[in-house]
Amino acid sequence: MAVVGDAIFAGSMGKRLEQKSRPAKQLLHLKSTIQREQAKAEDAAVPGINLNKDGNQYGPYPLGQLQELVDQGHFTATDFALYEGCSNWVGLAEVPGLRIPVPESSAPGHEEPENAVSHQSVFDDEPDVRPTEERRKRTRLGFLFRVVAPVCLGVFLLLSLCDLLNQNMGWNIPLGWDLMGTETAHPTNDGGKSEASQPQGIAGETAPRAVTDPTTISFGKPWTVPSVGLEMLWCPAGTFMMGSPKSEKGRGDDETAHMVTVTQGFWLGKHEVTQAQLKEVMGGYSGQYQGDNHPAVNLSWDEAISFCAKLTATEAGAGRLKEGFAYQLPTEAQWEYACRAGSRKAFAYGDSLSSHQANFNGNYPYRSPTKGPNLEQTTAVGAYKPNGWGFHDMHGNAWEWCHDWYAIYSGSHATDPAGLASAFNRVLRGGSWISKAVHTRSAYRLTSGKDSSDSTLGFR
Repeated sequence: MAVVGDAIFAGSMGKRLEQKSRPAKQLLHLKSTIQREQAKAEDAAVPGINLNKDGNQYGPYPLGQLQELVDQGHFTATDFALYEGCSNWVGLAEVPGLRIPVPESSAPGHEEPENAVSHQSVFDDEPDVRPTEERRKRTRLGFLFRVVAPVCLGVFLLLSLCDLLNQNMGWNIPLGWDLMGTETAHPTNDGGKSEASQPQGIAGETAPRAVTDPTTISFGKPWTVPSVGLEMLWCPAGTFMMGSPKSEKGRGDDETAHMVTVTQGFWLGKHEVTQAQLKEVMGGYSGQYQGDNHPAVNLSWDEAISFCAKLTATEAGAGRLKEGFAYQLPTEAQWEYACRAGSRKAFAYGDSLSSHQANFNGNYPYRSPTKGPNLEQTTAVGAYKPNGWGFHDMHGNAWEWCHDWYAIYSGSHATDPAGLASAFNRVLRGGSWISKAVHTRSAYRLTSGKDSSDSTLGFR
């Protein structure tokens, strides 16, 4: 009974205590409601606050959320804020209604509470705002990638476009993958006296090189072979576009445009070999005589090679030719290199040609509105304007034998091409007095058996 009485007493006392505590609970509820309303009012006063921490921007955050982030140490008084009604960035401590906690000094042995909330957990739906060194590194790497990658892509596309234009349009843009890793050659101070510039033999299948000790010769200045009065001009080493673009009027299928590098400078005759010079070296001339200063014609490839061999022997015997050097016909690449003299056009003079500029059948000019004279024979060498390097009659007057056997171009970048070791026909270049202008273009190729000879065939 006493136990029951205690229970009844306890129950009645609990009711009385509950009745006495009810006003206090209502008061606490009212205070909480007032605080929430104040927070809402403060948030409404500052609807969105943007933060700037170490140069990185975050937000906007409502004031209440920002207060939580500040309390947790994610933002401090050293950061900046921008909010509605504020025209400039201000210190975080100047934001109305925001309380900046005073940092506690770290005591030795201080440990973070076990229930401390990590920075990352607060921002599960927000980017990491910690200005770590790793993040800065990632930012720098991202910037470099955004800048460098487009530049590299642009360079790749530019080089590819240059190759496309060079190979298919016949342009001579000094860029492209073919030129990457290839050093463009330039005239040497010693005139090409290095061991690499010396040819092997006199009239074999090796490419021709320099012809004499070049110590007194320079680019563009004639040097005269003493025994025969033959003027030679120096061509510097370099790279050029050989062949013609597909857009060139009258081009042949065997004129595929491709880059060619001439690694060694060489000398080439300023004019075609004349009838007087042929007589001086060979002891006579059996072709059609038109004048001592006219080009020697009616000559086969073998006869041109014999002239070169005999001139080499004469000069070497007189001690005027450096050992290992020889007079030879130019390769087809050397001939076109000298003919163009840096020009990318159909002719050394441009994209048109009339017989007032060269000796050919003037009834068939090239992209010229009017016809010109048709002389129906050769003219004295040097009668027409030279090209940019000083060579005369590279277009018209007489076809000129080249050293090479005829072969189809591969289309790829070639270095010092000298043709095939053996084939059926040799190559002639330049056109003659009987040719149409289209056949005197810099890229035009004529083939013939090496025994062929007529009144249009000569050499230089």
